This record gives sequence, C-alpha cells and structure tokens, in this order.
Amino acid sequence: MPYEGQIALAVAIFFFAVGLATSFLPIIPGSLITWIGVLIHKLWLWEESVSWTFFCIATFLVILAQLVDVAFTYWGAKRFGATWRGGMGAIFGSILGMIFFNTSGLIFGPIVGAILGELLGGRKFIEAGRASIGTLVGGIAAFFFNLMITLIVIGGFIIELSNVV
Repeated sequence: MPYEGQIALAVAIFFFAVGLATSFLPIIPGSLITWIGVLIHKLWLWEESVSWTFFCIATFLVILAQLVDVAFTYWGAKRFGATWRGGMGAIFGSILGMIFFNTSGLIFGPIVGAILGELLGGRKFIEAGRASIGTLVGGIAAFFFNLMITLIVIGGFIIELSNVV
C-alpha cells in the first residue's frame, strides 16, 4: 500500500475508533462519525478505496440509524402506554435536551419530555412516569441498534478494502 494509502487508512481508523467510542455516549451518534471515516477514505483514494456500492449502503444504514434513534424513543413511550403527547414530548425532549444540556439532556430530555407531554394532556403522574420508562427502554434499544450499525459499517469497510488490495 503506498504511503498516501496508509495515511488515509490511519485517518479512517481514527474516525472508526472515535465513532465506536461515541456509540457508548449519548453525545454524538457514533455511526455518523464512522461514516465520516468511510467518506474521507473514499474521497482521498477514490477508486483505490471501497466501492461506491458499499459507500451508498453505508450511507443508507447511517441515515437509517439516525431515524431509528428517534423512532425507538417514540416506540418505547407508546409501548409503555404513552399517548401521542407523551411520544411527541419524548422526541422534543431529546432534541431540546441535546441542544441545551448535552449529555445529560440526551439522557433526561426524553424522560422529562414524555412526562410533561402526558401531564399537559391531563394524565396522572403515575401514567406519565410509565411513559417515561418507555422512553428509556426505547433509548436502550436505539443504542444497541446504532452500535450494531457502527460495527457493520466498520466490518464492511474492512471486508471491502481487503477486496480492493
């Protein structure tokens, strides 16, 4: 592998390591950072990198992971008895929590949002609390899905790159 290819691979591996590490933190989506590593490698080495087919599949998977993250939060709330207000509160809580409170906001934002949505809808606190537990369950499911996507993109990159060399 020429020197330039080694540098590009080192940069991609750096993004993969950061992406994998941030998969365990609710700060930045790890699958997106991993995809950036694939993007940089592809743009840097063009035809000596992974195929365009793999790049498009990885792009689709990462977009899917971001959508599933929000959908699982909503699903968890609904599964535990939330009304549409609690589900929407969980989604808005996730977004506002991330913007204003970083890590703690991503953890507690959906929970508080679901509770507030349910309380504003006239439900009792115990019902609102059940809905907030659902957002936590949905968040855990989303974590595992995002981690799986991150690992699939990294594994696929390695397999694809071994076919190029």
